[in-house]
Amino acid sequence: MTNEKVTVKVIVTGTPEQPIFSFVPEEVVLTQVAGKVTYQLDDKAGLGLLFAGAVFPVVDQHPSDIARDITSFKVKAAGTKLVLKDTNEDAGTIGLCLLLTNNDGQVFKTQDPQVKNEPTK
Repeated sequence: MTNEKVTVKVIVTGTPEQPIFSFVPEEVVLTQVAGKVTYQLDDKAGLGLLFAGAVFPVVDQHPSDIARDITSFKVKAAGTKLVLKDTNEDAGTIGLCLLLTNNDGQVFKTQDPQVKNEPTK
């Protein structure tokens, strides 16, 4: 069994009231079984945001049951990393929004980074 690993840099710019998120790479495509995607925080603006979790908007899943390939999400490294484990058993697109929080407990939701599952069987 192979284990594909991808790291995505989450760049934070903007203001404390309106942070702006960008992703490098913008698109993640997993082709191997048992993929792991690590979102690494790069707080260029020094806003002090940390990962709090993720949500999966139902309308962004294609096919609708593709999110079942996600087996876990873990916040690591004192909130600067978020690790997604993906079995990559089914082909499709997993839409998710990352949640980040500041010291005051205010939560910010990123736009929709997507993980494309393209398993090679």
